Amino acid sequence: LYVGLEGPSWFGAMMALSNTASEKVSYCKEYGIEITKDEWECHYLPQTLLADRGELEGYNVERLISAFNIKVENTPPYRGDWKGIVEQHFKIIHSRVKPFIPGFVDGDIKVRGDRDYRLDATLTLEEFTSVIIRCALYHNNHHWQTEYNQDEMMINDEVALIPRELWNWGIKNRSGKLRSYP
Repeated sequence: LYVGLEGPSWFGAMMALSNTASEKVSYCKEYGIEITKDEWECHYLPQTLLADRGELEGYNVERLISAFNIKVENTPPYRGDWKGIVEQHFKIIHSRVKPFIPGFVDGDIKVRGDRDYRLDATLTLEEFTSVIIRCALYHNNHHWQTEYNQDEMMINDEVALIPRELWNWGIKNRSGKLRSYP
């Protein structure tokens, strides 16, 4: 994950990718969150990145591909139905943080004379990043995947449908494509 003030950009995508490969205990500690290694054991780069065009197109992506031997696949334009998992997760994050974030933008409907909601915003970028990290930790460690399609091996191994448990089972039983970098 990466939280910044710029819009969608190559820089933002690379910051998120850098975080993907970083060790999370020290990352969380930078934001005042104490975790154990097993709460967020992900510090790898994948073999393939699936992007929705934009940030991972153009000449910059060629350097990424050659430097880290990563395959980049972009979804076709005007196919929002192929991007549902990522887009839905933005909605999930918003629904979880909305009650706790002063100045949260809930639609753009304004009545003349209403108070400007932006004046209620009180969090710094670091504080907001801490909130988003906590959302990721909750999702990874406690969110039950009700729609997850288990295969026979997972059922036999009685894998809990929580992202951390699915990840750990996958690393043990199906890994081989993840790579670590300093």
